[in-house]
Amino acid sequence: MDFYQALKEGLSFPLPGADYQLRMAPKHRKLDLPSQIRQNAAVAIVIRNSGNDMKEVILTKRQEYQGYHSGQVSFPGGKEESGDISLVHTAIRETYEEIGLQLHPDDFVGKLTPLFIPVSKFMVYPMVFIQLHAMEYCIDKEEVAYLIPVSIDQLLNHSLIQTTRILIHDEWIITPCFAVKNEYVWGATAMILSEFVEVLHRVKKKNPDHF
Repeated sequence: MDFYQALKEGLSFPLPGADYQLRMAPKHRKLDLPSQIRQNAAVAIVIRNSGNDMKEVILTKRQEYQGYHSGQVSFPGGKEESGDISLVHTAIRETYEEIGLQLHPDDFVGKLTPLFIPVSKFMVYPMVFIQLHAMEYCIDKEEVAYLIPVSIDQLLNHSLIQTTRILIHDEWIITPCFAVKNEYVWGATAMILSEFVEVLHRVKKKNPDHF
């Protein structure tokens, strides 16, 4: 069994779920009941080979703008549109629009637990892709400042998990985060990443030769 199949199998088992999302939630954050969903959205967790068989996940640094998630680190993704066949296609389309990376349905290996975002009232569906064929990026500079590739080995290192203070609406909050390449990954992205990292730990424990 190769890494692709091992991860696909790991994502088909019962997921770590909300318990692991909450491990990286700000102290004030609860898993609110999604009674006020405005729209569905999807993000892409893209795993690629970066050379020397090193596997990495692609994060993005958002541009500064007037909005809820200005300047934050996130996965490529966005809201579902009427022409999308499925939320998998939403993630594929948004990834291409934001960073110019053309994913294909065959790259899709599974999905994580959906997460409701209270501030924007979006239900976010994290979709996991493995892209084995090499392609270049073409970043939409209006949306994305730059890419932040993070190796799987780094993600599995517990030392990435720290605590930081974030200023939100003139109020400082304490939140756990992943400290990655001089950036703090916090909020919904950290909550999604927390569950994904636990999936990776479980897959590695069962298939150590593929890491």
